[in-house]
Amino acid sequence: MLAHSEIKTHSIIVPCRGHYPFLAECLDSLAKQWKSFDEVLVMIDSDIESLQIAKEFIESTPHSATTWKLAYMKEHGGVYRARNAGLGLCTSDVISFCDADDLWAPSRSGDVMETFDSVNSIVNTYHKMIDAEGKHTGYSDETIGGSFSYHREMFNKLGIFRQWDCSADSDFYYRALRVGGYRCIHRSFTLIKRYHGDQLTERSDTGFGSEKRLAYEAMWHDGTTHHADDIAEFDVVRAAQLEVACASLLPQVDRMFIYFNDYTEEQVPEWAVCEPSITWVTSNECPYGDLGDVGKFFFCSQEMKGVFGISGDVFTFDDDIVYPEWYVEQTRQKLSEDSLSSSILSYHGAILQKRCTEYHLQKKHQHGRHFYRKMGQGKRSRNKRPPSSEGGFSNPIRGSKHYLRSNPS
Repeated sequence: MLAHSEIKTHSIIVPCRGHYPFLAECLDSLAKQWKSFDEVLVMIDSDIESLQIAKEFIESTPHSATTWKLAYMKEHGGVYRARNAGLGLCTSDVISFCDADDLWAPSRSGDVMETFDSVNSIVNTYHKMIDAEGKHTGYSDETIGGSFSYHREMFNKLGIFRQWDCSADSDFYYRALRVGGYRCIHRSFTLIKRYHGDQLTERSDTGFGSEKRLAYEAMWHDGTTHHADDIAEFDVVRAAQLEVACASLLPQVDRMFIYFNDYTEEQVPEWAVCEPSITWVTSNECPYGDLGDVGKFFFCSQEMKGVFGISGDVFTFDDDIVYPEWYVEQTRQKLSEDSLSSSILSYHGAILQKRCTEYHLQKKHQHGRHFYRKMGQGKRSRNKRPPSSEGGFSNPIRGSKHYLRSNPS
């Protein structure tokens, strides 16, 4: 069991669909925490208005110790699918959640981290209630299932949220209790819960007392949800990570080719089937079978380029990395420079052994490195940058490899 002093980092996942009138205020409350988050992951579920608001907010937020990650899922999958996609991207010890229509009082992040005493802690606070206009309507000492914070080890043990329409957060909470989790409540009213009639708990089909919610509640109250189901659902994280990665790249490329390792044709996600710019192959229909990480090169041979009509610049990508919006264009520009025309150009996310807020200023703390080699000039040279008028790369990818947009320290 970890000591409290070893529980140091804190991520928060904000799923959003349709609550764009409240999103900027929600994100602002997270940016103003007295104890800053290490990561804020904003997961937009097929909602263009919310995506634009989130982008504008993150771009205008002053640089701080917090890394902001924004991901867009083109195919609507619901709040728990968005949460699960966020779980696949976050890297901290403690993982919290905030609905896009709610707020955190400035002290709540500190209250949560102060209350954790082991990996089995399930932490929450009391909450204050507001209406759609933000008017205070009361206090409650009840704890809300969707606002519990967990150590990442609990997700390693149990899996992820079920792909239900409602009540999956309460289901996860009861599963956590059955494997040794215990409630730790900080007696402060620092969650600000907004009631406006359009939450899952108040809709006619998913609200309290609805037939669907009562059926789900019966399952998690009597323990009929099983660990085997949770392990099977890890594939959902894999699929969600792929969708987020592809969504970050599709606006940057003309065509995208995906080699689905260990997929049947029926398992190929609908968004990939319906997207006209995506061409895909499954390992089950290919004589090479499951190629693992090498599958990204399946389309790169001269034979396959001819078969699929591939021309121009070809990039290969990983399925668990969220790429910044400038990635393809900036890389093409760099490779077009005369001094780099015969080079291998690579970006590497930095894996830090410990948090270092001055990482980019103190070269002695560089644990991630850029590699550069001129073709035909012998051994790879470490930590050397290509010559350029600016003296190196501009805007290298910073921080974790799971990156879309971050405010560097």
